[in-house]
Amino acid sequence: MNELPVPRWDLLKLERYFKPIPTLKMPIMSIQTSRGCPHKCDFCTVPVFAGGKMRYRDPAHLLREIDAYGAEFFSIADDNLIVNPDAAAQLFKTLAKRKLSWFGFFDTQTLKRPELVELAARSGCRRAFLGIESIHPNELATVNKKFNRPEKYEDLIRLFHRNGIAVDVGILFGFEDETVESTLETIEELKRCNVETAIFSVMTPFPGTALYQRTKDKLLHTDWDRYTGEEVVWAREGTDAEQTRRLLQLAFERFYSVPSIYKRVLSPRSHAQRKLLATISNLRFRSIIKHRFPEPLPPDFLRSARQARPAYA
Repeated sequence: MNELPVPRWDLLKLERYFKPIPTLKMPIMSIQTSRGCPHKCDFCTVPVFAGGKMRYRDPAHLLREIDAYGAEFFSIADDNLIVNPDAAAQLFKTLAKRKLSWFGFFDTQTLKRPELVELAARSGCRRAFLGIESIHPNELATVNKKFNRPEKYEDLIRLFHRNGIAVDVGILFGFEDETVESTLETIEELKRCNVETAIFSVMTPFPGTALYQRTKDKLLHTDWDRYTGEEVVWAREGTDAEQTRRLLQLAFERFYSVPSIYKRVLSPRSHAQRKLLATISNLRFRSIIKHRFPEPLPPDFLRSARQARPAYA
């Protein structure tokens, strides 16, 4: 990866790009320090697209790219920053030489290496994304992600919070046994752990993945433009596509309700360093929800959905 050229940022009309924090001088840039992922989660395209073998970039080479852009806040687009703890430690120590802010992708195994979170915080990490996918072990087992331990999620989130790092989580919908009850349980757990933001998406069988191989005869269509993670594109036994869409809407509306935002990011107990960015993100999500789900849920949705299927076990 050291052979990658420094992008010609000067050729872009950067003033046209969105800045989530108005006071930033430059839009947030995205960089890569490694490629690949050794995990083999059924729904994930990374091992297919980028390979299972990790390749790394020399941190000094990375700094040249950062300096060329003049970034003050950037995204590290690596799919997993801590697969190699030694490489992660070297990266964070190098970034600490600059007064920068950044966010990146971690996995749940980070809980075993708390010193890496401390180093990340000192290097300028402000937000961490965790693909927890589900709080239910049986659902995780169906997508080959049993290394996620829901009973450890709270400890993991607290580890980041203790170091002043906000937590974003990814949650999947589309499991065959999900219900209103399991959805509400998920939202309450995320609120209890004071997760700053959550991205809810529909599990999608992208070509090349293990999920695609076992569901390709159940696809509703192959209009790849609609494989966005926002709609159900395959028929699952006992699960209605409209029901999944409504559960997704329920999750967004409950998690990003005003009381939920206050509890998670605005209450006096919230970490001051995380409040500004988290508040901006939550308000943006509220506006996105109104655009994405213009029609409200049916008034009797919760009652009818509970009657249609047994409670989650």
